[in-house]
Amino acid sequence: MTPAATHPLDLLTPDEIRQAAALVRAAHDLGTGMMFETITLDEPSKEVVRDFRPGRPIPRRAFVCAFDRTDGRVFEARLDLAAGTVLDWRHIPGVRPRILIDDILLVGRVARADPRFVAALAKRGITDLDRVQVDPWSAGNYGLPDEAGRRISNTFCWLRSSPDDNGYAHPIEGLCAVIDLDRAEVLRVDDHGVAEVPARDHNYAARFRTEFRDDIRPLEITQPEGPSFTVEGNEVRWQKWRFRVGFNAREGLVLHALGYEDQGRLRPVLHRAALSEMVVPYAHPGGGHFRKNAFDVGEYGIGVLANAR
Repeated sequence: MTPAATHPLDLLTPDEIRQAAALVRAAHDLGTGMMFETITLDEPSKEVVRDFRPGRPIPRRAFVCAFDRTDGRVFEARLDLAAGTVLDWRHIPGVRPRILIDDILLVGRVARADPRFVAALAKRGITDLDRVQVDPWSAGNYGLPDEAGRRISNTFCWLRSSPDDNGYAHPIEGLCAVIDLDRAEVLRVDDHGVAEVPARDHNYAARFRTEFRDDIRPLEITQPEGPSFTVEGNEVRWQKWRFRVGFNAREGLVLHALGYEDQGRLRPVLHRAALSEMVVPYAHPGGGHFRKNAFDVGEYGIGVLANAR
């Protein structure tokens, strides 16, 4: 049994996520092509957060983004979880959902099964397909006629020397497979010319090392009286600061209701703070690299790809 929410900004519990998915499917089932891109807390207004007091009823609403793989339509919904109802359901025309974990797992399998891709690898002397690492990249929109209306991913490839090898040391330059994610097929293979694959391994994980640096002095951090901060639920208090920690699949870490205690009064500083977007323009004009203009929040979801370590 997951704990009940004690504040309007508490994240959805696993049970609430399952409830939201079931409510949407019951009211608007899209069939076998239905995919959920996002199920998250529909964050309450500033007024609701500001005026909340313990003991009052806690609004629990969910935001859902779903899409249909069969025709590319994207829908948004808002749900009242306490009432068990779908408040609204809207088709959002002209948009595409972000790349999902399912898509990341899909592209390598689809590319390696395509005869054109296999032939391009063979031209480079690569015949062991199990060693070929294929990574999905958001493709952007370059007005190419064959890509119009499709949900696609551009790919870049590397050659591992072993299953645990750092493949990024061995780029297979000039070879990109353009994948239709919803149809699970290779739309096109772009071959920009053969280049030699660097052969030298560069593995830095501990299991690959035989010796380690010995010139680092010991570092010890102790707090014999305990930490200076306290955490209760999602609220953190440190010195005179107070804030709530949130998290979602798209933005990752979100800070809510950040305030500072000033002469006994909590002064609000920030209602909400998050990374709105991060773009990494690689700016290389050749070999398909011009498509590397990844918007890491909107196209991949920093939150869903976060590492707990």
